[in-house]
Amino acid sequence: MPGATEFDPPTTSTVFETVTAVVQGVGLEYADGSSVRSSDLTVQCGVPSIAPDLGNKVRIDGGPFLSVRQVDPVPAAGDPVGYILIVSRG
Repeated sequence: MPGATEFDPPTTSTVFETVTAVVQGVGLEYADGSSVRSSDLTVQCGVPSIAPDLGNKVRIDGGPFLSVRQVDPVPAAGDPVGYILIVSRG
């Protein structure tokens, strides 16, 4: 949220949400060798209460936090019923 005046820094909050998802290695159709690597993971999930965005963090089964590199809504047009996220292991 923006600060009270233009000189006040914005405030941020961390929100954790548990969602059911399927996690697997990234497919060859996504791996381009630069922004998406073959060591990345694909996370397929339903629609969370807050839409995922680039730079968000994902935690799988209590492991380390992974960075979201790509967000693809399903379907690509209209209201999403799920998301395909590409997350980076490192």
